[in-house]
Amino acid sequence: MKQKARCRSSIGHPSRARGRARPRIQPRRELLHADLHYRKLENLYAEAPVTRWYGATIRIEDGAAEVRIPVREEFLHAAGAVHGSVYFRAVDDAAFFAANSRVDDALLLTSSFHLHFTRPVDEGVLVATGNVVHEGGRLLVAEAELRDDAGRLLARGTGTFTRSLIALSEEVGYRLPAGAA
Repeated sequence: MKQKARCRSSIGHPSRARGRARPRIQPRRELLHADLHYRKLENLYAEAPVTRWYGATIRIEDGAAEVRIPVREEFLHAAGAVHGSVYFRAVDDAAFFAANSRVDDALLLTSSFHLHFTRPVDEGVLVATGNVVHEGGRLLVAEAELRDDAGRLLARGTGTFTRSLIALSEEVGYRLPAGAA
C-alpha cells in the first residue's frame, strides 16, 4: 500500500517551521540536485511573459511553493476588487509548482482545479501557498491558499496535475538564472 505524500516544507506551515514535522534526511547529493531543480523551476516561472506582466514571484521547496503578486489597478473589476482570474493565477501557480517540485523530468499539466473564493481584496500583496497532498502514478494533487498581506484567507483551491510529454529543458526555461553558480 502506498503512503500518502507528505510535504517536507516550511512554506506556509508555521508549525512545520518550528520543527514539529521531521523531514526525511536526504543524502547531500540528493539535496543539491533538489535545490538546483527548485531554482530552475523558479527561473522557468520568472521567464514566462505572463509572469512578468503579473509582477509575480515564486519560491519553491520540496512539495511546496509560495507565489506573491502585488495588486495593481489593472487587476480590479468594475466593483473595485481584484478579479477572480488573478486569484486563480496565484492559487493554480502555487499548487502547480508545489507538485512540479516532485517531478524533475517533465513539465506537469493542470488536469482539474477547484477554487473557492472567500473574500474580496483591492490592495496589497496576494500570497498563495501550495502544498502537495497526494502523489500516485501519473497524478499529483496539491492544495493552495490565497491570503492578503494581513493574513486573511481570500481563496482556497485544490488541483490535480499530470505529467506531460514536455521535458524540463532549457528550451522551456528550465535552467539556472544568468549569473547563478
